[in-house]
Amino acid sequence: MRSAQIFGCSVLLSALSCVSVCCVSVCCVPVCSAFEEFRIETEVFVDNGKEPAVETVTIFAAGVVYDFLRTGVEEITMFDRDRNRLVLMDTQRKVKTELALDSILAYVAQMKTQLTENDQEYLTGEEMQATDGPDGWLALSNGRVTYRATGIAPKSKEAAVEYQQFADWYARLNAMRRGNSPPFARIQLNSELAARGLVPKTVERTIVQKRGLQEKKQVLRSEHLANWRLSQSDRKLIDRAGGFLADFVDVPFREYVQLPEVATDPDAARR
Repeated sequence: MRSAQIFGCSVLLSALSCVSVCCVSVCCVPVCSAFEEFRIETEVFVDNGKEPAVETVTIFAAGVVYDFLRTGVEEITMFDRDRNRLVLMDTQRKVKTELALDSILAYVAQMKTQLTENDQEYLTGEEMQATDGPDGWLALSNGRVTYRATGIAPKSKEAAVEYQQFADWYARLNAMRRGNSPPFARIQLNSELAARGLVPKTVERTIVQKRGLQEKKQVLRSEHLANWRLSQSDRKLIDRAGGFLADFVDVPFREYVQLPEVATDPDAARR
């Protein structure tokens, strides 16, 4: 769920330092004319787990999104599209790192290229077929990756758009952390939900990995509880995040996620 990247450190650092490889501009992201204020609590379950592996509270306020990780070491993710950035704050180490949205797009563009070159096109979200079931579930699948979701209608269509934008960028950010899946199929699911004017209530993701004749299946399920008003406690959390943003030490992304240094010796990786 949250931990550093799928590919080598050199690929990550190359993507973060060379945004020109990305043919998508953040200017293409639709911007809402009026911002909604709401919060969403999320619990993520792994396979048949009864207790959530991850719990978050996500607060949308004045065009900025604050995501608070409630399990393990507290981390705050701040999505500020007007300033073209995602900021991560580790409250235990009192450090923060800032990523420009263009650099994240560059990274996932390189990821998609590598997946294609490694015969893992099924993880690029290509040929995903969306179907609406009579039971109210939306399904999106290419045979190896399957999403099933139910949604609820927010109080305004602007809220659905705001949630989609955050969820897309959050999926891209998570893909930069070790052990997490590429973001492409989830981004398609977000688009399908938003097109129906919905935010997610339940999302199930199944990935089937094939090794020879063996198959390994992993299922993740997330439950989302939305509230269309912010409480005083929510506003205190926002103020707290603002204080951390001002006070925490700024470090490079590699140091923040504690990636090892890139080897300068070309033979080092083979030793």
